[in-house]
Amino acid sequence: MSKKEDPKFKTDLDEFSVKIRERKAHIANEETAKTALIIPFIQLLGYDTANPLEVKPEFSAPWGEKKDQRVDFAIFKDQKPILFIESKPFNVDLGKYDPQLAQYFNAFHDAKFGILTNGEVYRFFTDTQKENVMDKIPFLTIDFSNLRESDFSNLIKFKKEHYDANELYSSAETLYCLSSITDTFKDLLKSPTDPFIKFLIKSAMPDKTVTSKFLEKMNPVIKQAISNSISELTKQGIENIQETNNKKLNSDHVATKHAKNQ
Repeated sequence: MSKKEDPKFKTDLDEFSVKIRERKAHIANEETAKTALIIPFIQLLGYDTANPLEVKPEFSAPWGEKKDQRVDFAIFKDQKPILFIESKPFNVDLGKYDPQLAQYFNAFHDAKFGILTNGEVYRFFTDTQKENVMDKIPFLTIDFSNLRESDFSNLIKFKKEHYDANELYSSAETLYCLSSITDTFKDLLKSPTDPFIKFLIKSAMPDKTVTSKFLEKMNPVIKQAISNSISELTKQGIENIQETNNKKLNSDHVATKHAKNQ
């Protein structure tokens, strides 16, 4: 079965999301989160959590002088670790623990992927920027309290039966680039820098001489132009969705009417 032909997995993800909402209020610590949420997640990906050839809890991952370091779960394939999963409680800022996961990741070059999670939010890392050194930001974040359509197509690549390290790494590079550029662009839209303002002015008015004084004057104008553009694009997007829905309703109405007349 291909990745696109796995409707059961999508159903499983939706059901797992419901389980998280049901169990979340009853999870008081990290150990409970592992048992109630993270082990079921690993099983969701098709791995046998009772088989130490596939899943090893408390896997020894020594780093430098810290010989007693252990990652919560290591997923294995062909007797080599391919994925580390580090668990944290619900009530902590996951981002604070990125360096901890990075230590485990950097210690084992066979493991190309790492996940930091509280059982509900899953942050996926790899080494797109420097080989064998975990990226500082995740290439993918999945929040089971707010699943998106793209989460299915991204997560299914981690299933045991579909796992392909090269394909997954290529996808991770694309997602990392998309995420980084998106975040950078959002920051520029909220707080445009002088080079960005100058770029917009020169694109719109190539013959204009841009001085420091003119840049200062144009700062609020550029912000207004950005705001106007976002509003117009949002309005256009809503109108396109409404037009598509109206066409579908009309098509369904015609089909129903035709069926009744037969």
